[in-house]
Amino acid sequence: MSGKIYALIDTLSLFLQLGTGLVVKTLGLGSLLIAIPLLISIPVTASTFIANFLTHATAKVTSKTLDYSLFRASKELLYLPLNYAAKTRAKAFIDMFGYRFAKGGASLVLLFVLADANSKERAYVILSGLALWIWLSILLKREHQNALS
Repeated sequence: MSGKIYALIDTLSLFLQLGTGLVVKTLGLGSLLIAIPLLISIPVTASTFIANFLTHATAKVTSKTLDYSLFRASKELLYLPLNYAAKTRAKAFIDMFGYRFAKGGASLVLLFVLADANSKERAYVILSGLALWIWLSILLKREHQNALS
């Protein structure tokens, strides 16, 4: 089953990668940055309240598919308005430290906060994280628009 799930993730990611230019052109980068956590929040919320294999698999496929395609492309597009020096320094810092600290922080939340939590508490933490991601995406969209103007 794991192989089938990752085959689906890879297939969907490939199609989204091929269509990334059209998606960015249609939605705009800022709207895409907000759409990604909104799209992920649907199956994640469903799997939070309806805990079965199908909802968890759907959340995994949606999350990884968007991560491997639209999210990575949109993340790279954020560097375009920066000058060369800022672009290389910011990208290096974010890739080396920011990404790893964020993953480490998320792992600690999973390990310590959610390990002993009941399903209702887990749902609140997960939904709070999604709301924070959406809010930060809205702020990022504003900052990116200001940088372009």
